[in-house]
Amino acid sequence: MDQTQSMKWWFHSDLANVHLLFPGFTLETGEHVFAAYLFIFIICWLERSITFVMDTTLAPRQHRESRWKLVLLRTLCYGLATVLRLWYMLITMYFNISLFAAVVIALTTGQLATEILKTSARVTRVEYRSTGKGADEAGQSLLTE
Repeated sequence: MDQTQSMKWWFHSDLANVHLLFPGFTLETGEHVFAAYLFIFIICWLERSITFVMDTTLAPRQHRESRWKLVLLRTLCYGLATVLRLWYMLITMYFNISLFAAVVIALTTGQLATEILKTSARVTRVEYRSTGKGADEAGQSLLTE
């Protein structure tokens, strides 16, 4: 966008000279646009991955180590996930159709991956060991949570 032109407050497809979050990240060429889409997928998938790890591996019921160590680790992960969430929120606020679609697709595919992992045998076994429930109860608790 031209510096004198105001922001468009409606969905549009213009990517000319858009600065994506940082002044040096201008979408001037096809390579820059591709890099923007890649960046969007990385931040969305990273946020979904951090959230998955916090819900499974770093869940309080999974750890027997120091309470404060777990609290600090979960807090740092939460802070990083929050930064990533705010970044993709700001990207959608450009009201650009393709950037918006990239965020939606990236978050949806990231959630698909985490749902597949949540229902995998490995996660079910970890849940089973941590709860002490029978195999059927452990599997049912995963489905009802």
